[in-house]
Amino acid sequence: MHHRSRSVLLVLVVALALLAFAATAQAATVKVVKGNTQMNMDKNVVKNLVGQNVVVDDISPATLTVNWTSGINWFFNVPIYTGASGSSYNWGNKTGTFFHSGGIRFANVFVGPEQTRFQGLRVIATGPNAYTLSAAVGTAPAVRLNVATATNTPTFTKSGKKCSIQGIQFRLTAGPLGGAQALKDQLGLTTLPSTSIVFFDTDLFFTLK
Repeated sequence: MHHRSRSVLLVLVVALALLAFAATAQAATVKVVKGNTQMNMDKNVVKNLVGQNVVVDDISPATLTVNWTSGINWFFNVPIYTGASGSSYNWGNKTGTFFHSGGIRFANVFVGPEQTRFQGLRVIATGPNAYTLSAAVGTAPAVRLNVATATNTPTFTKSGKKCSIQGIQFRLTAGPLGGAQALKDQLGLTTLPSTSIVFFDTDLFFTLK
């Protein structure tokens, strides 16, 4: 009888320990203390925009690099904001929000020129294969929109506190409050930018506290 009671007690202790461990793992959201995000604008998207007289530039402290070796590719390097109310991430369940400094400017050189800005960029991860790219679109008063989304599973790498999420395939969102419509309306485009091709091939490199 005593042996059975001890066995039951042991099972309960182990179960409680596992529950406590699971709760700790789920709650392990950690501050991001350093990082940057690299966005590669696909050359087909570049062709789409250039064909409608649109040029793209960086908003400091983001930086833009143009690669001419295999068609045209635009690479943006955008710092991850790590201030007091900055970015955080839970490596266990792959969720978090990455705030960024700087942004991206689009300008239609033949119309006005008309231009719009994607500033206050945020990459919001709600799971390992669910990402939203949020931005304050336009000039003051800018409107925050979900300009692009991704549902692929990228590559996750962690070495100590250094982490990376590579290969997020963002596509412009459709609809009246989507990134494609925002670019069309604010740049005076005749056709919507495609929402079916990859808009940003995005890699995040960051260090957790």
